[in-house]
Amino acid sequence: GITWSVEELVKVSYSWAKQYTDFEFATIGRVLRDRYGGWILGYNRFLRIFSILDAKLW
Repeated sequence: GITWSVEELVKVSYSWAKQYTDFEFATIGRVLRDRYGGWILGYNRFLRIFSILDAKLW
């Protein structure tokens, strides 16, 4: 199997989030990369109209 170091896991977990506070809608997305930084897959989805608190709780 594939083994991941702690540094790689932290890098992956922090590399996908972006917050925009100027709008009232929420989207989610994620990018999955291999250990060399190569793209494997990615997705995004529009959720609906949300407040920042709603999106955080979702």
